[in-house]
Amino acid sequence: IKVIYTFFYFSFTLLSPCTNNREVSSLEEYLKWLNDQDNGLVKTKYVNGLELTIKYLPVEYLVYQDLKNEKSHTENYKDSLVKFYEKSMTFLMSIGPDERKQQGGDIMFQGVRNYKEYSERVYSMNFDMEQFITLKTDKREYTPVLSTLENVYGLVAKRNIIFVFVPSKNNPKDLLETEKYDFVYEDELFGLGTNHFVFNKNDIDNLPKINFWYNI
Repeated sequence: IKVIYTFFYFSFTLLSPCTNNREVSSLEEYLKWLNDQDNGLVKTKYVNGLELTIKYLPVEYLVYQDLKNEKSHTENYKDSLVKFYEKSMTFLMSIGPDERKQQGGDIMFQGVRNYKEYSERVYSMNFDMEQFITLKTDKREYTPVLSTLENVYGLVAKRNIIFVFVPSKNNPKDLLETEKYDFVYEDELFGLGTNHFVFNKNDIDNLPKINFWYNI
């Protein structure tokens, strides 16, 4: 799935089919809009000295990042990527120290007493995170079909994990037929408990359109 290859850029950025008429003319303007928490696509909580942030990663932006890496592309190819991504929903979860309290240190060592516990945490964050995550809509719950941990080799204190959700086989549209999405993280690694991050479908539908495809 292409989203894995653009993962590192998503650590600092955030897109989806748009239903309004607003457009933005540059990537910088677009990212500024997406990362503005007042627009409802970024949610942050502070728990037990850690900062926990969930970002919705919209479809058009995922497509834009893929096309940036292509030497050439056609309009049909772009449309095929849109159709590919719009069947799923993608979120980025960041876990790091609460910088407001000037608490630093790699979160992989948070509360760890020995190498065995450290190894278990590394394994869990690489391979077990899907079991701690659910996405609830008005009709049902979903578990991730994919999770990917950013590998930073301890160069930064926080960690970023991307999660992808797809609709049920019986109803391909059920993932989109809701008024809100409740991203739930039931933490068993850092003592954070159960955390809810609610995203309104209206905020997702209110995304501006990008009109700078010609830049790629």
